[in-house]
Amino acid sequence: MSENLATSFARSGTASGSLIGLRALAHLARLSGGVMCVRPARVVWLALAALALAGPALASQPEPTPAPAPADPAPTAPAAPAKPESPAPVVPAPLRPGLKNEQPSAAGMVGRDQTITDLQEAHALATSVIAQSERFAKQADDEGQGQVASLFRAVKRSTEIRQRTIATVLQKLSAPEKAPASAPASQAKTADNIKALIQTIDQEKDKQIPLYVSRVKTEMNRDVTQALRYTRDALREQSALLGEARDNASQFKAGAKEYYVSRTCGFMVDKLDFKKCPVCLAARDDFELVK
Repeated sequence: MSENLATSFARSGTASGSLIGLRALAHLARLSGGVMCVRPARVVWLALAALALAGPALASQPEPTPAPAPADPAPTAPAAPAKPESPAPVVPAPLRPGLKNEQPSAAGMVGRDQTITDLQEAHALATSVIAQSERFAKQADDEGQGQVASLFRAVKRSTEIRQRTIATVLQKLSAPEKAPASAPASQAKTADNIKALIQTIDQEKDKQIPLYVSRVKTEMNRDVTQALRYTRDALREQSALLGEARDNASQFKAGAKEYYVSRTCGFMVDKLDFKKCPVCLAARDDFELVK
């Protein structure tokens, strides 16, 4: 009976499986002399004695302390945005001795822009001369001055060729052409038209083209220099032939007059008395007949 009581007492929640209670019950069982069957009053006495012995030990055990709740993380200030790193300066690689730096300078870019503007103006002036020459040729035909009309047509063809050369250079420079200002229609006579065309050509020949050539010398651009030189020499011959028509109006009669224009540079003459063009050195076969 004592062993049964000890077993049940050890399993109960009263002693919570205390080692002290189990030892007290075992001690009481030895005191009872190992008797399996005892009186009920003795059992009660044994149980009370076991509780009395186990009580102080159970009361002295501290109650389990609950684990503290995790503390809220302290608020942190937002991180400042990282400052962008400034790019390292680009240092050009050292050049081999004897070579020039090929990077365009600010002055070079300004010179290039000015050259493009000059070429655009020269192209626009050529367009105006072409329009004037065509209109003046028709007026001369209506007045019965066929030879003067042939001269106007030759000037028109010469200007078309030199304008084509300028347009090619503008295309290489990736620059657009410039539209000229529209000129008012003229109702003047052929004699006055000759003077007006001479004035337009001389203005370009004596002022604008020399200025353009002086600006482009610093760039050493062969295409630009050649186009302006072709224009200058063509303008000189156009002005000279128109001057002859102005000063010798009586010698320009009805019918056609033959002129020859270089297909390469636009240089025009009224006689093919040379083997090569004095401007572009093209052969005589390069000249086309205009009348």
